[in-house]
Amino acid sequence: MPHIAALYTGLTALLLAVLSIRISLMRMRIGAAHNDGSDKRLITAIRLQGNLTEYAPMAMLLILLAELLNAPVWGLHAFGIMFLTGRLLHMIGFASRPQNLSMRQAGMVLTYSMLTFAGLTNIAYALF
Repeated sequence: MPHIAALYTGLTALLLAVLSIRISLMRMRIGAAHNDGSDKRLITAIRLQGNLTEYAPMAMLLILLAELLNAPVWGLHAFGIMFLTGRLLHMIGFASRPQNLSMRQAGMVLTYSMLTFAGLTNIAYALF
């Protein structure tokens, strides 16, 4: 059973739930049911949620496949921690006013590194 993939997918789902609830509450507060109401904070919140949803499916799929291919447990946890830490750093940096560019960049590097290493891991396990 893919317990490690389930762990990181569950944690990612909780993060997405927090971001989604935040957007719903902001929409109610400003009365913008179907758009951003030109509210800069809501626009940022929507973008943070969208950014997570852009990367999460591939990241979780890579962890799941690596686990099913019997990659080492430590590597799977490294991928999960890299992804979640990367997304959290990016979110904090992006949401900061003024934006904290170094946190955003660190988050992007972690996310891209995770995708690259997990992708290469899956390729290696598939071929060898």
